[in-house]
Amino acid sequence: MLLRDFYNNKLYGCLTAVPVITILAIVALQTVFSLDSRELWYSDEIRHGNAFQNLIYENKWIVLYLNGEVYPDKPPVYFWFISLIYFFMDEISPRLFFIGAAVSGALFAVSTYALSRSLHQDKNVSLLSCLIILTVFYFITLLHYARMDLLFAAFITLSHLCLYKGQQKDESLGWMTAGFVFAGLATLTKGPLGFAFPIITLVAFLLCQGRIRRLIRRDIALGLGLMTGMCLAWFLGAYLVEGPEFIKNIFEKQIFGRTVDSWHHKHPWWHYLAVLPAIMLPWSLILLILPWKKKIFTSNIAGNISSFFKSKDETSTYLWVSFVSGFILLSLISTKVAIYLLPLFPPLVIIIARYLVALGEDKFATLYKSFAAVIFMLGIVFIFFKFLNPWQIEIKGSVIAGLLGLVLGLLLWMFPPKKALSGALILAFMMIIWIQPVAMMVAPSLDEVMSPVQRAQLMQEYILDGYHPVSYRIYSGTYTYYTGHKITETRDGDYLNDLFKEHENIVLAIRQKHWDSWKDRPENLRIVHSQFLVEHRLSNKYLLAVTEDLGFLPSAKIY
Repeated sequence: MLLRDFYNNKLYGCLTAVPVITILAIVALQTVFSLDSRELWYSDEIRHGNAFQNLIYENKWIVLYLNGEVYPDKPPVYFWFISLIYFFMDEISPRLFFIGAAVSGALFAVSTYALSRSLHQDKNVSLLSCLIILTVFYFITLLHYARMDLLFAAFITLSHLCLYKGQQKDESLGWMTAGFVFAGLATLTKGPLGFAFPIITLVAFLLCQGRIRRLIRRDIALGLGLMTGMCLAWFLGAYLVEGPEFIKNIFEKQIFGRTVDSWHHKHPWWHYLAVLPAIMLPWSLILLILPWKKKIFTSNIAGNISSFFKSKDETSTYLWVSFVSGFILLSLISTKVAIYLLPLFPPLVIIIARYLVALGEDKFATLYKSFAAVIFMLGIVFIFFKFLNPWQIEIKGSVIAGLLGLVLGLLLWMFPPKKALSGALILAFMMIIWIQPVAMMVAPSLDEVMSPVQRAQLMQEYILDGYHPVSYRIYSGTYTYYTGHKITETRDGDYLNDLFKEHENIVLAIRQKHWDSWKDRPENLRIVHSQFLVEHRLSNKYLLAVTEDLGFLPSAKIY
């Protein structure tokens, strides 16, 4: 009956009448039931959790702190945003950060809709663009993961919107100023890519339009000056609070180092070409129905590629320039992480939506059947994951999620939608159903291997009994959020040995490989807890060891 009403345009009409309400409802239904379901995971969530603790409890509002030390990796705007939610909750818990993720995701989706409308797309194309994002598996995962990237991408999208609106006139102080302000907010959320994406797009677009002189108008100068002033104001505050070494670290290590020769997540230039299809699933399967033979594999390859991608209007030009320029920029940067592609989703999904509305019914059947096949296969993966997971722990809800995937995949295969928008709406509600057991049962089961909470809480027991906490060659901030205490962190073996001479009782977090190679290990150390964290390999087996002098040994299980 529900599907019949859908195809008879009754329910369909209600959902498409006010697109923003539909978008917000889908985000809410995907997230609201699992806000309290799991702990914060290693490594970003727990580090950001402790940085926020320092912001609230230690008044570290200008420069972030992690484990009691300066944390130069991130600017503070995301944490200011979380503080707005904290104002209403008055508690620092995992729920606070997951609400932040959900709200950020809603803002990103709505800003994508607004960008599409500002590019003169009708309501259906704009809603379809958002539904594509809301049914991308990777995006659904991000709605349940506490990072600043969704907020970062939302600010960039709003900057695109305002700058595009502003350039349409010879001068537009309001739109241009707003565009650069959003670019500044993005920059102070995660870094220089916040202004690089929209500004490079604006310059490249005006160059393509033969209107490069538009860049020397007063509104752009004012907006650029305001954005620069915002960033300089934070740098000045950081300089006054932490001194020149902090500023040097920002420019040399965090900006220049990550861009030119990263020490972390370094990949070749073609990395994103391989990654993008994976993180756009299931919608990357649209590649199966593109007219490759007609447009590409003919004698005049260059000419056909050019005609296929050639934009016939200003909107198409802006979308392609935004996506291609951003993709090239990311490919040139040394550090490459899949989540960095998130700001490119809005132009890409609008391009996809514009293409989909022109497809015939037979093409939609092929597309949605390919989606059904992927969902069905993922259902099988969930079922087997319960029994074949590498950590050999109990995964609750995996079979339920798997069976749901099989049923939803079969339904989509047997009854493929014949229109783009109605099909995307059906897929969105399928994802709402499917995500519930995954978020409320499967994900919490992974706390044992994704979160350091067990080890941290055991460490806290020892701290309260007078033991000195030490972490050796482990990512900074791994235990601070859950212990509620500063941990002495070191990568120096000699200093570690000195700590055992200085303190009679120590509780030590150390990885198995360092434990095994520790030649001068104190004889009175005993392992009370072990855990594989994230990956099931020796380098990721984390131990908790204590000195036995006081005889205080809580009832701890060795995992």
